[in-house]
Amino acid sequence: MTVKALLTDMFGVIAQIQPESARTRLVRIAGAEPDAFWAAYWAHRPDYDQGISTPLDYWSRVACDLRMDFGTEQLMELHAADIDSWSLRHQDMIDALPRVRAAGYRLALLSNIPTSLAEHVYAVDEFMDEFEVVAMSCHIDAVKPSPAAYQWCIDRLDLPADEILFIDDSQRNVDAAAAVGLQARLYRGVDDLFATLSIEKSRI
Repeated sequence: MTVKALLTDMFGVIAQIQPESARTRLVRIAGAEPDAFWAAYWAHRPDYDQGISTPLDYWSRVACDLRMDFGTEQLMELHAADIDSWSLRHQDMIDALPRVRAAGYRLALLSNIPTSLAEHVYAVDEFMDEFEVVAMSCHIDAVKPSPAAYQWCIDRLDLPADEILFIDDSQRNVDAAAAVGLQARLYRGVDDLFATLSIEKSRI
């Protein structure tokens, strides 16, 4: 089946997921029990990623779940540490982006990401210029795996869904993408991606 565009996830594909050192730092700042902290952290993430919650709203809700009261300085420290926790990148995938474009594929990005982290990405990541279409969940009012998030990208690319290859490190998001008609594949590294797109490995 023809592929004309690559729609990629950000975290887990281009950027690394939170390393253990960063996760430990967040738990330490919160002063919470780890399992309880991460349950609260992820429970309120969809609204945060969708741009519904501000950083203050988000961390206040996390604190409420933990039955804790984060002071202003602690909230600011948690917010900064959270942004920093998502700052590591997969350089091999960054290097691959211009090669994908050179091979004739259009590039688009779809990421679940809160507003402040999106602003940070735009400020520091030069590779963002590689993308023709950028869908940050906080800007499009939809988060994966909602069909609306994928449809937003399909509409902006103005291509049939089955001519777009979507890659993500989450099987749940891959399945949701396939359900709206996208070609969808779990990301397994640059070599696998280039094989899927029939791009010679030597061109990386």
